Amino acid sequence: MPVLPEYRLDGKVAFVAGDADGITPAIAIALAESGAKVFIMAPGAPTVETSMLSVAAIGGEALGQFGDPADPERIERGLEAFMPIWGQVDILVNNCRTYLGKPFEDTSTEEWDKVMEGNLNAVFLLTKTLVRHMLKTRYGRIVNISSVVGLSGNP
Repeated sequence: MPVLPEYRLDGKVAFVAGDADGITPAIAIALAESGAKVFIMAPGAPTVETSMLSVAAIGGEALGQFGDPADPERIERGLEAFMPIWGQVDILVNNCRTYLGKPFEDTSTEEWDKVMEGNLNAVFLLTKTLVRHMLKTRYGRIVNISSVVGLSGNP
């Protein structure tokens, strides 16, 4: 689908932190269709591979690495993978979400910690790490994606 000129992202580099759902490849494709180069990080190799292949199929540029977006070391390794090639990061898409579909009263402390790590710590660490590069170029956009359950709750 053609992208309107005012929505073009030519010359921009996007860092997409995803999870194991089908949204991550769609985000990567949308960014690539707009002209951005896309780096994908997700905990599962299939998500990274699917995203990269989807971008390549439309003629876009993508790199990727599987790893936990809540792990500061993995984030640094991700930057080391594409910064020498593309030299910048302009857009961060925080699409890290951890689901726990069980009653609150049955939730263990360990499960709660896992949800908080995936939903909050990853966003904090990614933003804190990548914003320093955005500040150097005085340009950056950060998109945080969350579940609608945050607005309406789940019975």
